[in-house]
Amino acid sequence: MRRALFAALLASTALTPTPAKATGVEAFLLGFAGAGATTGAVASALGVGGLFQAGAFLGTTLIGQTLLSLGVSAALNALTPRAQPPEPSARLLNYAQPVSYAEWPVGRTRKGGPLGFTAFNGGKRYYSVILAAAPVGGVVTHYLDDREATINGSGIVQTAPMTDLGYINFQNGDSNTADSTLVATFPEITSFHDFDGLAVAHLWAKRPKPEDFSEVYPNGREWNYSPLIDGVKVYDPRTATTAHSRNLALNTAYWLTTILGRVIPTTHAWWNMVAGQADVCDETVTNGEGGTQAKWQLDGVFSDDEEFEQQRSKVALAGDVWFYERSDGLPGFKVGKYEEPTVTLTESNFLQFSMSEGFWGRNAPTEISPQYVEPSQKWREAPAGTLVLDATTRQVKDEPTLFMVASHNQACRCAKRFAAVKRADYKIKATVGFEGYDLIGERFVRIQALGKDIVCEIQELYRNEGGHTFDLVGQSVNASDFDYVAAIEEPARPTFDQVVSENTVDPVTGLTGTAADGGEIKYQWNAADASLSQELRIKRSTEADWTVIPITSGQSTYTVNGLTDGQTYQAQIRNVTGTRRPSAWSSMISVAAVENSTAPVVLTAFATSESAGTVTVNFTAPNDANYFATRIYRAGYSAGYSGPYSIDSASVIRTEYGIPSGDDSYDDIGLSTGHYAYWGAPINASGVEGTASGPQTEDVA
Repeated sequence: MRRALFAALLASTALTPTPAKATGVEAFLLGFAGAGATTGAVASALGVGGLFQAGAFLGTTLIGQTLLSLGVSAALNALTPRAQPPEPSARLLNYAQPVSYAEWPVGRTRKGGPLGFTAFNGGKRYYSVILAAAPVGGVVTHYLDDREATINGSGIVQTAPMTDLGYINFQNGDSNTADSTLVATFPEITSFHDFDGLAVAHLWAKRPKPEDFSEVYPNGREWNYSPLIDGVKVYDPRTATTAHSRNLALNTAYWLTTILGRVIPTTHAWWNMVAGQADVCDETVTNGEGGTQAKWQLDGVFSDDEEFEQQRSKVALAGDVWFYERSDGLPGFKVGKYEEPTVTLTESNFLQFSMSEGFWGRNAPTEISPQYVEPSQKWREAPAGTLVLDATTRQVKDEPTLFMVASHNQACRCAKRFAAVKRADYKIKATVGFEGYDLIGERFVRIQALGKDIVCEIQELYRNEGGHTFDLVGQSVNASDFDYVAAIEEPARPTFDQVVSENTVDPVTGLTGTAADGGEIKYQWNAADASLSQELRIKRSTEADWTVIPITSGQSTYTVNGLTDGQTYQAQIRNVTGTRRPSAWSSMISVAAVENSTAPVVLTAFATSESAGTVTVNFTAPNDANYFATRIYRAGYSAGYSGPYSIDSASVIRTEYGIPSGDDSYDDIGLSTGHYAYWGAPINASGVEGTASGPQTEDVA
């Protein structure tokens, strides 16, 4: 197809921007080369209608003047390695280039797209990613550098470690408005720069703390944005509505009309054909896991840099689609389903006829393992389970690419049909006269010749010059080729293990911390490989900011001093390579700093008395220079309780400060009726507690 689309670039000294009107494929915003554009360079959605015009539908027939029908065998042969479309993972990138091609995501698919704008300002990288050349259903899941991300109502990223460091504003193209953050940040951007008619995402990525950079931006730059989206909105003749759908027939109709440029009024009978095929696609089938799903869906991307045959083959392979030329000159199609033939040809009908029996050679696979798009693999390509056709001969494995299939069951059902096509019992070539007109629009025909009575699927039907004869290529089929019992026929889905890259930096293990006198904490950890250094980070538990301390390679201890007495400190550690690639942070530990770790000796005296609901606690501090105060503990019990007693069930009701050897007391007033136990424990100035005295018990009537 390769209709070039041209960039519209507005520089700081350029023209006044004009309104963006990018309806359908009439205009497409293109990125400009270089991600380092200054704040004065804006690629704007200018009115560029008329830069190219979608052509008519490839002549008056399906792909030329004489071909009237085409089966899936042509698609299997068309997508040679040289002609393969890009793998789905190749579309997950954001790129900046002066010329791009329009892309139309259909069904449900994950993709990136060209940069329509990028610039740096105020510690943030701003960029706009064009995702589709037409309005789409919406975003299903945001992906930033292959990590799923969530946003709040203001568009701010809420997924760690990216929390509050990013912004996403996805607009589906229906009624876009200029992004408010871009308008507020860059004077050159105005309300005219709305990208209307295009699915676009406006993002910014904020500069993090240096110690967090590698974790937030593992690729060393702003995130690549490649969301999972519901694709373009398609017309459904059954309801006369336009909305997103994964239905293969509806998306094929969109491809034939909107993308390829063939305008067919919604009142035309052509849409009745589409409606019938859409009903087939919506039929419910059971998959290998015992669940149910729609029979035929189309999930992928059409790109204007693909040749027509690539696009047709992708559709044909996704749902065993058979294309034909209708009598009104419009393209028709039928999705995979068996129909009893209504036309029978006998030997008297053939001007020429040949039949070959059996299959052999390199086109007769013994195993088929299609490549499809697996949602559990973040919507990347993956192999389906292998369909084994013949385990007794030399292995010939076929791996067709189904890059518009996102269902293991659908991929396996297609594989069965491909096997039937490549291993057909009979293949025929024939020339017929005016009977050929009866074959137009017929997928199946009954052949009675050479003593055989078989049903053939028409793979190719050509009208010869003058229209008096037709060439027919077909191969035998059975109705059972189109049946599928998933519980019996669907091979096991491959297990996709998560492989840990050998480049992963191992984390530090065994981090501990021990408080020492003088406000010190000594941290220790298990020794790491000599090629690694460490980073220790520490902060007060009441604060948010970390202090990062670089550790020389080979060390396994570090002492932090000058800490505040009694304050709890949190710490983590990680390994760092010579190229500053970090491991994950270790688990967090908490340690309280102490100025003095020596507890005072036990109180010299400790006693209680009760009067009129008040308990008086009397005690004498020890003759110990470490003494600073006494903590008084109390536990309450029901009247008549006689033990046992434990300080573990008591609470501190008073800290009484005093001097060594001093006599002191505390009145515990306002007690309700009950039985009470008291303890007294001396502490030093750092809060380190000595042996408690007690219990002393009192009854309050």
